This record gives sequence, structure tokens and C-alpha cells, in this order.
Amino acid sequence: NMSFARNSFANLLGGAVPAIVMLVTTPYMLWKLGAVDYGLLTLISAIVGYFSFIDINLTAGSIKYVAQFRACGDIERESQTIVLGIIIYAAIGIFGAATLFAFAIPLSSGLFSIPLEHQGEAVRCLQVASLGFAFGQLQQYFNSLPQAIQRFDLTARFEAIFGTLVPIFSVVILWQGGGIYEMLLLRVASSALHTLVLVIVCRRLFAEFRFGLPCRALTRTVMSFSGFSYLSKIAALTYAHADRLIIGAFLGMEAVTLYSVPATVINRFLGITFRLSSVIFPTSSALAEHGDWSRLKALYFEGSRYMVYLNGAIVLTILLFSKEILHYWIGPVIAEQGWVILTLIGLAILVDSLTNIPSMVNDGLGHSRISGLFAIGRALLALALT
Repeated sequence: NMSFARNSFANLLGGAVPAIVMLVTTPYMLWKLGAVDYGLLTLISAIVGYFSFIDINLTAGSIKYVAQFRACGDIERESQTIVLGIIIYAAIGIFGAATLFAFAIPLSSGLFSIPLEHQGEAVRCLQVASLGFAFGQLQQYFNSLPQAIQRFDLTARFEAIFGTLVPIFSVVILWQGGGIYEMLLLRVASSALHTLVLVIVCRRLFAEFRFGLPCRALTRTVMSFSGFSYLSKIAALTYAHADRLIIGAFLGMEAVTLYSVPATVINRFLGITFRLSSVIFPTSSALAEHGDWSRLKALYFEGSRYMVYLNGAIVLTILLFSKEILHYWIGPVIAEQGWVILTLIGLAILVDSLTNIPSMVNDGLGHSRISGLFAIGRALLALALT
């Protein structure tokens, strides 16, 4: 119980510190960039983020089976699972980066309502962001490996460091006269350095790692689990980015800014509490491997009660003071138009958060098909309504 609590709070702090820094620095970024450039930065981030649909979510399979094989002391299959993930994510990163780079011009000039004078900048920014996509895939995978063996303290520490430095240096860049191109260069460099640090950490944590290509049976098992988890990932990407892409295509950059600023508030706070509960995924996999159903049941119900209370308290507080929060954080203009958006998104995310722990326990028990099919149904409905 103490180990689970320590991992939960370490993971919480790893998200809370960067979120606070981002919330503090966002008003300055918006003021320096203006509504159009800030909307363009948000749109580029959404394009790169949504392009992760080619990621088949092998991180979920790796966390599940690395945790399981570590619990039963099977170093050989643990090592093969790690090798499989490295191969897949290197291939995804290279393919995705090349495709984003190649389609930077049509995406900037034809698909979205980007002002003509900003289209050249958009092309350059997308091409730089494509490099960040490649590093981001490897960073995401190597970040999942320590989590699989309950070392959330390490991943949270580096997430806090890099997640704090990037917005601070972004402010410095804007203060020195730079723009979104330079900000994206900073993000690419940060992702590359973060990946290198994680590789060194994983090399130490998995000291008994032995390189060996994964056998066919293991590959089939991990890929099958990850395939259904991929449905959940597609749903999450749709939930996180599709609304901004649709708004950018129909209404323009200023509308993207008006929508994304209120959404940032609620997503940052609920993203922090999600990190508290995400520790249950590898833990449930390890407990199931040992057949410790009584502890898993207690963890499920206790975790659910705490998360419902915590998320409800946070969201209702934000909703009660939605106009005041936006007024003092950003300014009266966005507050007048954005508080309704903040209220609706907050209610939606509160309801959605009720599924977090059930989905992760399902995945930990190997039933990713159930949570995946529910998630994709929700995503399709949300996309059509948007």
C-alpha cells in the first residue's frame, strides 16, 4: 500500500509541477504571440499529436507484460518485450516524421483556415515539429519501461524537470524576440535530451537485460493486447485533438485560441489527478499474476472512491468560479466568451474520468478489448457531434 501511494504521489508531482508552470506562463505567451499565432501553435501541436494515430499503443502491452514477466522472474521474455517495443517505436517515429515533413505544405495551405501571410511559417514549423514526433515516440516508450516495474518516481522526476524548463525557456525565447518556430526547436531539443536520459536510466534499471529478438508467440501476444488498447488510444487522441482540428478547419485560428485556452485549464487539473490513478495499471497486472484478488479488489474500490471525490471537488470548484478564473488568468475578453466553454468541457471530462480506473484494471487483467471498444464508440460519437 505504501509503495502504491508513493508511486501515485510521485506520478502526481511529475504532472503537477509542469502544469502549474504552464498555467503561469500561458498568459505571457498568449500576449506575446497574439490570438492568431497562439492558435497556430495550438493547431500544429494538435496535428502532431493527432498524427500519433499510427502509434499502435505498444506501450500498453509493454507495461502489461514487462510487469507480468518481472513479477514471475522471466527475464528472457521481459527482455524480448523491451526489444519488440524499441523496434516498433523507432519505425513509427521515422515513418511519422517523414510523412509529416512531406505533407507540411498541403496541411498548411489547403486543409486549415490559416491566414495567407502565416502559411510559410506554418510549413517551417510543421517540418521542425516532425522531428519532435520521432523523438517523442521513443521518449514515450522509454518512459513506460520504469513505470512497468513501479519506478514512477524516476519518470516523474524527469517529466517535472523537462516539463518545467520548456515553458520557462519558451518565455525567454519570446522575451528575446523569438516566435513559434524557435519555441518548437526548443521542444524538439528537449525531447531528444529527455529520450537520451531515459535510455541511460533504463539501462541501469534493467541490468539483467539480454538482447534477443522476440519470438513469434510473444510478439503475437503483446501485439494482440496492444491492438485493442490502440482503440483506447485513438479515442484519447480524438478526445484531445480532433475538436481543435475541426475548429481550425471551419472557424480559423482565433476560434482555436478561444476554445483551447479554457480547455487548457480543466485538462491540466484533471490530467494531474489522472496520474494518481494510472499507477493501478501495472499494479493490477502484477497482482493478477500472483492471484492476489483480495488486494486488487480493495485497490479498485478504494481508488475509485478517492478519484470520484477528488475529481468532483476540483471540477465543481472550477465551474463555480469559471468566469473569475479566466478573467484573472487571461483577461476579461476571453473570460466573457470562454466561461461557458470551460463549464461544458469540465462537466464532460468529469463524467469521462469515472471510466479511468475501471479501464486500467480491465487492461491490467488482459481485457483490453472491452475498454477499447467502449472508448472507440465514445470517440466516434464525440467526433460526429463535434
